[in-house]
Amino acid sequence: MSIEEILSGLPTESPSCFICHQKFFNRSSLRRHMERHLLTNRRRFQCDICFKLFCRKDYVREHKQHMHGLKTESRTTDPAILSESKTE
Repeated sequence: MSIEEILSGLPTESPSCFICHQKFFNRSSLRRHMERHLLTNRRRFQCDICFKLFCRKDYVREHKQHMHGLKTESRTTDPAILSESKTE
């Protein structure tokens, strides 16, 4: 059963997770939460410090911030783009 199939049968206001019963403000928040439950066997992203596995790249970034004290990396790392934005 896909996440979309699960979400289609839920109310649009205050949907809750059928696994842990946590409530959410909207379906998009619930969708992200459900990925944690349903995609645990698809953990493809790994912390390069402690090697913990995650199902989403942004979870690795959040983990590194909270657990290893690393600051958020700039999404724009191309030096040409960075220097261009400084001159404008």
